[in-house]
Amino acid sequence: MKYKHYDRDLKIKVVQEYLNGAHPKKLALKYNLKSGAQLVYNWKKSIDNNYNIGRNPMDCEVMKMAKKLKKEFKNPELKKLEKENNVLRKKLAEAEEVALLANAKYEILEKSMPSCTSQQILIMLMKDKKANLAIIKTKIYKHFVFSTIYEFSFKFEISIHKMRHYFHVSKAGYHKWVNRNSLISSVKIGDSLQNDLVLQKYKSKVDPRAQDLIQACFDAYKGLATGSKTVNQWIIANFQTHISVKVIAKIRKENKLEMPSAERKKKNYAGINRNKKYRKDDLVRDNFQLENVVGIDGTEFKIFINNKLVKQNCMIAYDWSNSRIVGHHFNPTENSNSALKILDMIEKYAKKNNQKMIVQSDEGTAFVNKNVFNFVHKKRHQITHSMSDAGFKHNAPTESLNGWVKSKFFLRFGNIYDSVEHFLSTFTEFVKMWNA
Repeated sequence: MKYKHYDRDLKIKVVQEYLNGAHPKKLALKYNLKSGAQLVYNWKKSIDNNYNIGRNPMDCEVMKMAKKLKKEFKNPELKKLEKENNVLRKKLAEAEEVALLANAKYEILEKSMPSCTSQQILIMLMKDKKANLAIIKTKIYKHFVFSTIYEFSFKFEISIHKMRHYFHVSKAGYHKWVNRNSLISSVKIGDSLQNDLVLQKYKSKVDPRAQDLIQACFDAYKGLATGSKTVNQWIIANFQTHISVKVIAKIRKENKLEMPSAERKKKNYAGINRNKKYRKDDLVRDNFQLENVVGIDGTEFKIFINNKLVKQNCMIAYDWSNSRIVGHHFNPTENSNSALKILDMIEKYAKKNNQKMIVQSDEGTAFVNKNVFNFVHKKRHQITHSMSDAGFKHNAPTESLNGWVKSKFFLRFGNIYDSVEHFLSTFTEFVKMWNA
């Protein structure tokens, strides 16, 4: 097969005329190009790809064949390893995304439910789908989720579609939130978003008549002391409008809408003058994510025996890291004897797991006494006692778990029993099921 060769100068001249606007077909007729307009396109492509214009066409065929042979003679095992490496790299990226989203979900739930740690809530949500749906439907949860989706779509380039399904929120709801907060769409802004992204804080809607309604309530009670809860109920009953207790308390404080309270004689409670040497510092405070912490607190079970209401006081200890019930003890009153028995159970639990534990309790008389002090400091070395400060919402995870345990127990076994012994044996069986 004979090839027609063209000078390099001619090729450059034809391409220049083509770039200046000349039609390829007219150039082919003008310079008598054998392959027609396609040859003009090939010369243009050669220049774009930095190829030598005057090169022999056979060189191109040789290069193509060389690439083909390189592919064919590639080691099959190396091919397989590269493929597996790509799969593992993809799985690692997905695992990192899931871990990132899981940490974000913990933080979101902690902000949405300040009465308990997010870790405890997630454990409960795995057992109760109705509670999961109840939290997901709240406005504050959706606000924090939408903020996280918006931020992660820029910083980590995670798919918005994937995050919506992970957090169980709708596409329409997310885009409404973006438009409502006057945010720029991720499609429009691209990579120009700065790392120091600042989003608006969550603000619940407050009835514009709130201050007037609170004042109307005070006028109706004619100077009597009125709490925020009473004001909340009065507004619902008279105006069919709900204003939260927190909002009422905030408005009262800002506008000084305080009613004069009735004078009461101050009582000298035993807790005020309790010996300070038996009190311990608060090692936990609001850091509920600390490891190796056991919370201990008392709760009350109301049951019916022979159609009579019977109250059973129980002191329970929980391992905050896994919600496990470490120990429990029933007693007519919450006293130091119950506390000592529970502390002994915690000591055995700590030795079994070969780790030192922090025991978090309140400053009640059951714990601030000589017997408990001697038990912890003179006889045991595996546990450290910590007491929450006065006025602080102590043991938030423990109190929350008390509520979950009671609701789950009564839901499964009911509150009617033949005797106290029957109730105690049933609760022991429930603890085994809970810890399983």
